Amino acid sequence: MPPSNLDDQDRIAHILAECQFLQSLLPQLTVEQLQSDGIHFRAVSYSFVIMGEASHHLSSDFKNSISEIHWKQIYGMRNLLVHRYDDVNIQTLWDSLEFDVPKLQKLLTTKFD
Repeated sequence: MPPSNLDDQDRIAHILAECQFLQSLLPQLTVEQLQSDGIHFRAVSYSFVIMGEASHHLSSDFKNSISEIHWKQIYGMRNLLVHRYDDVNIQTLWDSLEFDVPKLQKLLTTKFD
C-alpha cells in the first residue's frame, strides 16, 4: 500500500468528524442498545478505530502541542477493538463515548479556533 498523503490537519478533521458522528448518536442511544444492537456497536467501534488510527499517525510535534489528550489511550482503544474484539467491555466503550469523546472534540476544536 502506498504511503498516505494525509497531514495532521487532515487526520484531525477525520477525528473531529468521528467525534461529531458519535455525538449525534448519543442522544438516542443507551448502553443497553450499544450492547444488544450489533449495528450501533459496529458503528461506534469503527469510529473509535478511525480515531485511533488517525491519532497514531499524527506527528509528535502535534501530539506534544496538546498534551492533555491521552493519545496512547486513544490508540490503545483502537488496538483493543481490532485485536481483542471478542473481549470489549461495553461499559468502557460507553464511558469513552459519553465522557471522552466530548472532551476530545472540545480540545481539538479549541486548538483550531
